[in-house]
Amino acid sequence: MLVPSDALLSEVLLAGGAGSAPPAAAAAGGDVFGKTVFPHAPLLASAELWAGRIVPVLHYTMGGITFAADGAVLSAAGERIGGLHAAGEVTGGVHGNNRLGGNSLLECTVFGSIVGNKLAAKAAEARRARDAASTAAASAPAAAAVAAPASVASPAAAAADFAAPSDGGGAASEPRAVSASELKAHGGCGEGEPCWVGLYGRVYDFASFLDEHPAGPTSISDLGGADGTVAFEHIHNEAMLSEFDDVLIGRLEA
Repeated sequence: MLVPSDALLSEVLLAGGAGSAPPAAAAAGGDVFGKTVFPHAPLLASAELWAGRIVPVLHYTMGGITFAADGAVLSAAGERIGGLHAAGEVTGGVHGNNRLGGNSLLECTVFGSIVGNKLAAKAAEARRARDAASTAAASAPAAAAVAAPASVASPAAAAADFAAPSDGGGAASEPRAVSASELKAHGGCGEGEPCWVGLYGRVYDFASFLDEHPAGPTSISDLGGADGTVAFEHIHNEAMLSEFDDVLIGRLEA
């Protein structure tokens, strides 16, 4: 810091109360630096002292974006801005004038989860709407039935090809068994390929959901062709799979 060592030592010792009793300095209204509290006094010239430079840093910002309880960003007029959400330090109003220590990560986790679950539900709803529209278009009388090659078959078609046959009475049969080798053979997850993943003893084809997954397609495709239950449970839970009954292939053989 280009400060002579003897000058630095004398300043440190003075600040620490050496040469003048800290209680006396406090009683007099503070030392020459205005300091009235001396928790480490007295400092001794014979002690090993370390000096360092302290500079201001941006530790946490109180934010300022106004947002609703579900994470939707609000305009200056208090109206929702479509498609825009916020969570964490960028937002304002959660902590008041000052943040309680330890609550910053909690804030990010709570509101991040709220926004994430909301967007995931909206994506699933949009996917179901698209699937319904595709089914309606395919069943139209004017639609021509063209069999696609197996290499480019849609996930829905793949699920239909491997579904267990009906018992003839209109009731659905038990899901058919899927071997580990068959699961692996259908886990390519590339363009136009199925993306089978084993979860909780069942096999799903997530090919149609890859581009809609909020965390990106890689976290799903990395599990393609294998049992991904352990990795899935780190973030999700089994109840969420009720939204994917339409892409259920069958049960995974032990």
